[in-house]
Amino acid sequence: MILLGAGGHALEVYDILKTQGKLEQALEVFDQDLAKKFFHRTHPIFHQPEKLESVEFCLGIGSVVTRKYLYELLTQLGKMHFALRGLNSVISPSAQLNQVDVFHRVFIGPETQLGIGCMVNSGAQVHHEVKVGAFTVINPGAFLLGAVQVGDSCSIGSHATILPGIRIGNGVTVGAGAVVTKNVPDGVTLVGVPARAI
Repeated sequence: MILLGAGGHALEVYDILKTQGKLEQALEVFDQDLAKKFFHRTHPIFHQPEKLESVEFCLGIGSVVTRKYLYELLTQLGKMHFALRGLNSVISPSAQLNQVDVFHRVFIGPETQLGIGCMVNSGAQVHHEVKVGAFTVINPGAFLLGAVQVGDSCSIGSHATILPGIRIGNGVTVGAGAVVTKNVPDGVTLVGVPARAI
């Protein structure tokens, strides 16, 4: 197994890999920060992706841009993404998750569709008929209520709430704790209650 990233987010991913029994095999850690030498004090860090031997990889990165970049880099090298499944999560049987990472205590409701490379972090809730584009990150405790649509490469902040039926464009950042009450075009950053563009 290849763990992409060697920061704090990777520590949480490391714990999820333990619960899924994936650390019984060799773990290779990759990070582009040349100053980092070891992960979790015992795993040497690789800095050149072509030296990685394992076939499967997981994303230990929370940044939307970096997740997409590393996903594409590793798949071009013939590696396969391993989708994380945290403990105590509820995922509807009718949910469509396309290589989505789900952390601990997440709720994903019926008829939802989450795109490739998405991450749903601990305690987040994605309710019925929500559609989320590729490589969007839903941070801890965020709420996406019924029939919300979120574009590609968005970041939904911790404890943000997106009200039912709202449409959010591509590349949008929703700040922590914001409450989104209106549709949002591409490339906007939102903060506040109700959320406003900055």
